[in-house]
Amino acid sequence: MRINFGRFSAAYGLTPAGQQPGAAWRDERFLAAKGYAEFAARFAGCTFNNGLYRVHDATSGPRAYAMIVHAFPELAGRICPFAFDWYGRQLAVDAQRSQDGEPLLLLACATTGAAYQVPHPFAAFHDEMLVDAPDEAVARKFFLAWARANRWSLPLKPDQCVGPRLPLSLGGSDDNGSLELSDLEVHWLLHGQTWRGTRRLVGARITKTTIV
Repeated sequence: MRINFGRFSAAYGLTPAGQQPGAAWRDERFLAAKGYAEFAARFAGCTFNNGLYRVHDATSGPRAYAMIVHAFPELAGRICPFAFDWYGRQLAVDAQRSQDGEPLLLLACATTGAAYQVPHPFAAFHDEMLVDAPDEAVARKFFLAWARANRWSLPLKPDQCVGPRLPLSLGGSDDNGSLELSDLEVHWLLHGQTWRGTRRLVGARITKTTIV
């Protein structure tokens, strides 16, 4: 059955308008993720809601995988990222967890040094969690508060994210006034390295930067 992602499309608009999809990342780890092929064909490489949510394409996906594995070596071969949010957190299918034959998702966060289990497969995450629980899924309220004070930065570019000026592991803060615009790869290298050796896999709740 074809999945049209109608609820997602109604809640998330392309920013800027008129974007055309790039080449989809066709990795075998996505084969069991129902809806991925249709979604990537429509939205690969696209930015939504000023950068709140962005989808990987055939170029950015493998680069994101390399960033994640550098920070979380234990995830090598296990995950395959398909999107990321404004905070630089990478969403991926998780080959080690499944529901009704479909892989569940994992969210990897360089800022907190943690990987969060997401209790949804690909299609349900987009048409349910992103729509019904955007604060939990992509920290929408947190983003809007930052965006109001940083309108000149919008929409975020595909190689940008927002994060603490000083890594949390070094005493930094994720308060709104302590955040800055950063290059996505630099963000992952800097914050990911500071957490190596202390990172951990945690539960299903993925709000903001809370470790649960």
